[in-house]
Amino acid sequence: MKKPSILITSVGSRAAEGILACLAPVRDRIRVIATNSVADAPGLYDADVAYLVPPTAHEVAFAQRMTEIAGLEAPDLVVNGRDEEVVMLAHLFAHEPLDQPVFLGPRPGLAPIFNDKYQTAAFAREHGLPFVATAFAEAEVRLLLATSGLPVVAKPRAGGHASRDVYVLTTPEQVEAALQHGGFVFQAFVGEGRLGDSFRSWNTRLGIPWMWNPPQLVPHAGCGHRSQWRGGGGMCVEGRARRQRGAAPATARHARSACAGASPCAGSGRGGAPWAVNIQGVVLPDGSFVAFEWNARFVGSTPGYALLGQNQVVAALRHFLPALSDLPDPASSRATVFRPLVFRGVPNDAIELLRENGQWQLEARVR
Repeated sequence: MKKPSILITSVGSRAAEGILACLAPVRDRIRVIATNSVADAPGLYDADVAYLVPPTAHEVAFAQRMTEIAGLEAPDLVVNGRDEEVVMLAHLFAHEPLDQPVFLGPRPGLAPIFNDKYQTAAFAREHGLPFVATAFAEAEVRLLLATSGLPVVAKPRAGGHASRDVYVLTTPEQVEAALQHGGFVFQAFVGEGRLGDSFRSWNTRLGIPWMWNPPQLVPHAGCGHRSQWRGGGGMCVEGRARRQRGAAPATARHARSACAGASPCAGSGRGGAPWAVNIQGVVLPDGSFVAFEWNARFVGSTPGYALLGQNQVVAALRHFLPALSDLPDPASSRATVFRPLVFRGVPNDAIELLRENGQWQLEARVR
């Protein structure tokens, strides 16, 4: 019987490496197809077949190569590994017949909302979804500061993926520098109050890089299934969120409904085909949930959720691929053993084979 196949793009990214790690419990049940623009990405050689593709900056060449690979492999599910690919992959796969690959992402009309953080906030407000106060124009930023005070978070309106160029601003001088820089959206900070003391110990012109702020994750470490994804984020898969309780999954479910009925989606692509949205946010002291970012892909913290008992990748496979619906519920086990990411050696000629041929097969390991 043919194994269901999953095409994972940009396996050199942190998020895609996490997806591969989360697949370990079901690896013998699936065929993994991997793509990347760099041949020495270790994740390529954990796949059954690997393909070299042009960088996403070369949009036409990238689309042609992905179309070629999809034709050769006929994957059942396409999972994107980087935010930069969301719009392109949505356009490539959203207009296919329903018996063609399911793209685990939004339809074309909605995809740009996930790449523009100001549009994300506006969309959430328009549909009555909880989202942290977000400002872009200078007048909006002044009003935000008057209302919320410092600290605030500054992040690129476009880009800023994987927390790059995202800063916690703690002084008026840092706010002015960010305004002069241009291109930032500003958000009220919704974190632990005790972090204020450590914030004040910093003295940088543009504030604290968000990726250097690991204490933000510690108070919400119990964000697995049994505490209903408290804090952090939650992947909401259609038909599954109703089985989880709590403010965060409820928000994800409502966001899914809003996206499904939003006017940008009308008439675009696969009709009612399901997809997933990752909601990043925190549970406030009063028990309510507020989001500060949406993602149309699995994020870098996905392996952490698997460790806490919520393997979102396996949950997606159970839902989207009928042949894998019999997989054990990843949230039902009493304990989870998680294999961390491992970087290991590959055959000496594997990387050169991929560079020369644009393709590498798992069988090439055996000589």
